[in-house]
Amino acid sequence: MGSLPTAPIDYAAHPRVNSSDPTPPRPRLKTPAHVIKSDAEALEIAHKLAERFAEGAAMRDREGLLPLDELDAYSQSGLWGIAQIILDAVQVGIAHGAI
Repeated sequence: MGSLPTAPIDYAAHPRVNSSDPTPPRPRLKTPAHVIKSDAEALEIAHKLAERFAEGAAMRDREGLLPLDELDAYSQSGLWGIAQIILDAVQVGIAHGAI
């Protein structure tokens, strides 16, 4: 899982949590996020991301590094869109008196 880094950590490229060092804004990603089409697809994507995020997780936690690449991958995966789908469904249910 999280092995010790073999080279010194470049904190300019990998900023730390709660650091007073300024962190430049992340560039806007050029491709739109993936749109998940089914529950099965969402689970598959979540499992793949969990595997990917486990690599280096202990080192990121130990060093207090912000998981910027992981946040970008999660954003592009479409999983954040699931929350919006649920909210939209609740609003439709409320509007039609089902909730």
